[in-house]
Amino acid sequence: MGTPLINRLSAGLLGLGCAALALWLCWHHPLAPMLATAGVLLLGAAQAAWPPLWLIALPALLPWLGLNPWSGWLLVEEIDLAILAVAAGAYLRWALLPGPQVRASRASRLTRRWGLLLLLLWTVSVAVSMHRGAVDAGGWSWGWWQGYREPMNALRLAKPTLAVLLLLPLWWRLQQRPGQRCADQLSLGLALGLGGTALWCIWERITGPGLLNMATDYRTTGPFWEMQVGGAALDIFLALSLPFAIRLVWTARSLPAMAGGGALVLAGAFAGFTTFSRIVYLALPVGLAAFALLQHRQAQANAGRQTPGQAPGAGNNVWVAAALCGGVVLLSVWLFPLAGYRGQIALLACTLSLLLLVPRSTTMPMRDWAGGWLLGLALSALVVPLSLSLGKGPYWAFAAATVATGALLLAPTPGPALRLLAVAGFAVQLGSLVAVALHWGGGPAALPAAVAATALAAAAWGLGRRNPAPWQAHPRWLAGTTTGLVVAMASVAVFSAGDFMAGRLSQTSTDHAERWVHWRLGLGLPNATNAGLLGQGLGRYPELYALQGPTETRPGDIRFGDSGVRMVAGNHPLGLGAMLRLSQRIALPPAGPLNLTLEARAPGTFRLVAEVCVKHLLYNSDCRAAEVMSANKGGEWQTLAVALTGASAVPAFPPRLIVFSLASDTARQPVDLRRIRLSDASGHDLLRNGTFADGGARWFITSDRNHLPWHAKNLGVHLLVEQGWLGLLSLSALTVAALASLLGPMRQHALAPPLVAALLGCWIVGAVDSVLDMPRVATWLLLLTGMALSLHLPSRAVRQPSGTP
Repeated sequence: MGTPLINRLSAGLLGLGCAALALWLCWHHPLAPMLATAGVLLLGAAQAAWPPLWLIALPALLPWLGLNPWSGWLLVEEIDLAILAVAAGAYLRWALLPGPQVRASRASRLTRRWGLLLLLLWTVSVAVSMHRGAVDAGGWSWGWWQGYREPMNALRLAKPTLAVLLLLPLWWRLQQRPGQRCADQLSLGLALGLGGTALWCIWERITGPGLLNMATDYRTTGPFWEMQVGGAALDIFLALSLPFAIRLVWTARSLPAMAGGGALVLAGAFAGFTTFSRIVYLALPVGLAAFALLQHRQAQANAGRQTPGQAPGAGNNVWVAAALCGGVVLLSVWLFPLAGYRGQIALLACTLSLLLLVPRSTTMPMRDWAGGWLLGLALSALVVPLSLSLGKGPYWAFAAATVATGALLLAPTPGPALRLLAVAGFAVQLGSLVAVALHWGGGPAALPAAVAATALAAAAWGLGRRNPAPWQAHPRWLAGTTTGLVVAMASVAVFSAGDFMAGRLSQTSTDHAERWVHWRLGLGLPNATNAGLLGQGLGRYPELYALQGPTETRPGDIRFGDSGVRMVAGNHPLGLGAMLRLSQRIALPPAGPLNLTLEARAPGTFRLVAEVCVKHLLYNSDCRAAEVMSANKGGEWQTLAVALTGASAVPAFPPRLIVFSLASDTARQPVDLRRIRLSDASGHDLLRNGTFADGGARWFITSDRNHLPWHAKNLGVHLLVEQGWLGLLSLSALTVAALASLLGPMRQHALAPPLVAALLGCWIVGAVDSVLDMPRVATWLLLLTGMALSLHLPSRAVRQPSGTP
């Protein structure tokens, strides 16, 4: 691999090059060049000071470093600056302070060599396709504001591979540091990335249809602006990151760590539910099952090591707990439509109390056990009627009973009296469950609530009298069981709260047939020489579809030039959701009409649709809108003015995003714009860069509902169209080799289970979407694949020369 001196010199030159490129890009940042520069310098310095930083920082920052809807940057993203910054800091440290290295095992080195060979083949495919894509788009020509159908899009889609080539050597070297904890650090970083993504999704739901509104046709996009023309960026990142968050819970050694990891897993599961994506509902459980199986096999293979989640002598009976939880989920299917979320939460809380109560009650004398139930029934006879007569009394009564019972069950050394009171508290909980259901759902909710309470009471009586207990209340086991129970009951809510998801499931066969037609169309698009072997070129799918697809489905286009922007509407039916929009995020305008003035020209008449709406990315509400009609000026510039009227957005917390959009409603008619002004009643201009003097800065495009023209909707089809058989076979070989390594020589590595789960989940999503045309998530798919082929298991030899990578 070269002498230590050559390696250090190479690392130094590469670090300087990354630093120079990052600073040059920062200087051209459309929003805040100085802030971007400061961020790059700070991140680079921190990376140089602590080498493992990037494993945590890059995935954790991913949801926050994609500002295209504010900046207008498509070719470059803020996450690219972060990657360059950590590469600069890491390689410069490598050159100056290489440090000692632990020699890798023979299996690790052999696997890495095969991985490098396959990665080289993939890189060749990307490089060839990048050049072919730029040439096919008219030849290499630099432009900050080029779009999906222009030459620089080829470079945009090559960035993930370039990032992997930068980061993989750092990954291999970092694992060789004495005392390294790369598995824990990478898991933490991806779990934090999942948490950030979930926060975006929660905020989006609160400001959109409502946090728990599962009946409205609204599919969450989270922080992934790449979905402005559709795609599965959120789906892919959930599939990538959730297994690592689960590993964080699995390996946690303290209650706060378990609680934090469990919260991230539950938040990620919520984000997954709100995608309403059928493939996500398949990919995440498959990944979870693969993770659990491999983690269990790892534990069994480690002689003398306890299974994670099992306390000394616990003997947790997984099947009894699974049967219990399955029964509770079935009860919730009956209860939820009648008692709503409140009844569902009450049933969940009672089940959690039962999981704690059973291990604590097996040694109780029969008189104490019976006394606790008699006391609880007597208290319930008083509490339930009283609470039902006091407005929201059932909720307060249930909350008080739950808190008191939980405190008694979690007491470090509960005596006989405390255990008796805990049984009584559980009985009051069950009574309050019925009261909550009655308060929310009325008489129809009484029967399912009473059946649920009776079933839980019978389970507590039957299981609580067994000795030894069927399970022990070990924190890790309880955390895993609770997480699974919450996710299962949340799935009940998704399918029972409305008919949106049921409708999507009923359309599966129709959608599948449409996808087959779309895939066959995509495979017939390439027309270049050697397109079968090498593909048409990176980034060419949208242009091929627009030029060679069915005339009636061709999409529109928006391109920035030296003096303005040109918009062309598509040939497809131009409903409000199908228009290609030129958009800008603006501050919340005052109530009342807004005045729009623009300068435009076209060969004939045209009609534009202007809107100011509450809008996260693809769904809008509270719109002020107007149609802009032109005269036939024979291609001369004309000034048009119109007032936008309608529902005015009001200040709210959390704040909502406001978007101005302009779309052409005249098919096949090019419209040039050189000035757009949107003003309120006081004359204040609400737009930035309305003259397009700074190109496409501040502007972005969206295709809210018409997504097929922009994506092949299948990873294999996408690769065949853009990179040909060389790309498909090289990436397939990389993935198969990675899985073979994880299931073979590297199966005992701590990262084997989450990596297998992540790769399987991503390829399942890739069965119905393109994946690689969204660089932020494509980077992590390729990087985790490369990481799987360069895992480090230490050799018996202790050290090797410090300068060897």
